[in-house]
Amino acid sequence: MPRRTNILASALLVVAGSVVWFLRGGDPRDEVASGEPLPHVSPRDRAGKELPDNPWNALTRDTLPVHDRLEIARSISPTLGDDDIASLISALSHTPRIGGEDDWYLVLNEIMEQMRRHGVGADQYAEALGTIIMDPDRPEVVRDYAIQHLALWIAPADRERFPHETDEETVRSSLAHIASVICDHSLTSTSIPGTALLPLTDITPRLPAAEAAWEDLTPYLDGVISGSATVPSSTRISAIQAVARTAQHRYLPVIRTLAEEESGDPSVRLSSIASLGLFANQEDRQFLETLAGAGGRYSYAARSAFNRLPLE
Repeated sequence: MPRRTNILASALLVVAGSVVWFLRGGDPRDEVASGEPLPHVSPRDRAGKELPDNPWNALTRDTLPVHDRLEIARSISPTLGDDDIASLISALSHTPRIGGEDDWYLVLNEIMEQMRRHGVGADQYAEALGTIIMDPDRPEVVRDYAIQHLALWIAPADRERFPHETDEETVRSSLAHIASVICDHSLTSTSIPGTALLPLTDITPRLPAAEAAWEDLTPYLDGVISGSATVPSSTRISAIQAVARTAQHRYLPVIRTLAEEESGDPSVRLSSIASLGLFANQEDRQFLETLAGAGGRYSYAARSAFNRLPLE
């Protein structure tokens, strides 16, 4: 299984031994402010090796140790010229040699990260990631990375401090790409729909344009949450948490039913119980209080949800 480094701070709500997905916004302290002076270190110095005139080409050299390539990627800075940027954009489409995939995925994620943090290739970044997201021939992990970085690019934690996409049409097309892979039936058995739901959920409070994406996803979410559409439990859990976190109250009745259903998937039930706390509807107070006091595998989830309810 490929090694993955999730760039979004994805927190796991552990409830009675089961896992419920939550996505926490990126910590602004982990970002690099736009225009902030950065110490320049030569890629040659970082890698400690003699590299070609254009060191960025070494990023895709599969024979170079991954540590060296990561160090080169970490030297990406806002001062790069057009030729350097073209090399980085080209690197995003690299296909590694057989057996070198895991190392390349680490390097690729670092390239995406550093370009996003420093606003490198700002006029091309969203389009390049959108192309990766929509390409069915790209590996699942690569598309996952592109989704997460694109979401943070169009809606960073602090738009006043951090580089971000400024073209509204590009923001809309980026959202369309994310929504498209969520409901793509050919991706049902992959991690991609769940991966895309989580960052879309995270950026929605700070990106009004995201509302249109949720409207487009309504038919898909209706089927996934109700259970009429066949998807992995992890995707269903992500969908339940997503609509709860974005306060889509039209789903509260069916989620309430899932929370009360004793014969259903335990993980789905746990997620539904947790979601009742996010919806914070007083009508669920008695149910949650009773379930919390009953003991058993669902009591902790019920107690946590109960504690989220506003005081009467």
